[in-house]
Amino acid sequence: MNRLHLTPIYGDDDIITHYMGIQFFTNANVDLGPVPGSVTREPVRSTRFAPDNFFRPITTGLEQDNFCREYSSLFQLTDEVLCQSILSRLSPRDVASVSSVCRRLYDLTKNEDLWRMVCRNAWGSETTRALETVPAAKRLGWGRLARELTTLEAVAWRKLTVGGAVEPSRCNFSACAVGNRVVLFGGEGVNMQPMNDTFVLDLNASNPEWRHVNVSSAPPGRWGHTLSCLNGSWLVVFGGCGRQGLLNDVFMLDLDAKHPTWREIPGVAPPVPRS
Repeated sequence: MNRLHLTPIYGDDDIITHYMGIQFFTNANVDLGPVPGSVTREPVRSTRFAPDNFFRPITTGLEQDNFCREYSSLFQLTDEVLCQSILSRLSPRDVASVSSVCRRLYDLTKNEDLWRMVCRNAWGSETTRALETVPAAKRLGWGRLARELTTLEAVAWRKLTVGGAVEPSRCNFSACAVGNRVVLFGGEGVNMQPMNDTFVLDLNASNPEWRHVNVSSAPPGRWGHTLSCLNGSWLVVFGGCGRQGLLNDVFMLDLDAKHPTWREIPGVAPPVPRS
């Protein structure tokens, strides 16, 4: 009879996170009856599966380790070789995945020395030495630190209260980051009014607030356009939808200039107008 063996996989808090299932098959002696057109009856033996002694339950502890060593050349290696020559060369994300394979690899991936080697190979010796001086990094441990920096599991959104306002209200605007500043341009106002004003929010300020930027030669009002940052402080606007329909023009602005001025960039064979 075929069997299904379920093995629980535990997380850092000794809580079962998921199960690993292994299906075991046994030989089958099936009598399919006489073959059409034949008067003989021969028992049919399945050759699809390996002998009985290959498929046996994987238990925990020493028996499981012996089974792994017998049927997998990988597990014939010592723990030291596995850690230093194989696991330490994987990325932090891959090491976290390997920990779900079996109990032995799970135990190996809990070693802080292994995680330190993984982090050093992934981020470099200089970064690793710098992290060793951070009290919070020592408290978390290399394994937890690698997972948080790799999977961003510790990242969380928080609401930021800022001053100022973007007036009048609008939708379908475009915004982009310029260093620690957020720049907003254009948008669709009341009654589908296309807008062409520019606002900046400086997140480095002690009290961040939206500020209207006085610029010269602003592009025609539009919404549904793109706004991108190039070379530190240069803003590029492309396309969108204005009073006359879809657009395909390009404008640039140096945000750090003493007198910021939008200027149109002519081009040969521009893209089809779009929004």
